[in-house]
Amino acid sequence: MNVNEWKAESEKLVKTCIGIFDSKGAEYHENGNVFANIERVSHSLGVHPEVVIMTYLQKHYDSICTYVKNESTNAALTAMGHPSTGDAVLSEPIEGRIADAINYLLFLNAFIKNNSNKIKTSIAKETIKAQTSVEIENESTK
Repeated sequence: MNVNEWKAESEKLVKTCIGIFDSKGAEYHENGNVFANIERVSHSLGVHPEVVIMTYLQKHYDSICTYVKNESTNAALTAMGHPSTGDAVLSEPIEGRIADAINYLLFLNAFIKNNSNKIKTSIAKETIKAQTSVEIENESTK
């Protein structure tokens, strides 16, 4: 595969990821909040939302690992002249699992950025509050 073929395949995969996000999104999002399902599960289980995202990701990662293991085993057996063990039985094509895994990495990235922005906003508000408090105190001591 050359660079242009790789780029074309990657663009196709990204479009697939967006398509999956659009088609499955209604099941997980609520009132425009893409993290609604993650936050509900997080609250229900008493774990951080990142743990929920990683759990969802792990399911797809395990399936991808099984696929790779079976494919490499089959290739080795065939190369040695033995019959293959058969293909891995997946409930969806491997390309779908890869796209789902990418989507969960995108969710993780967005969640981290979203929380980072919330923390920065919170720190800024606390800083302004502290500065205002010091200014009021300074004014009252004059």
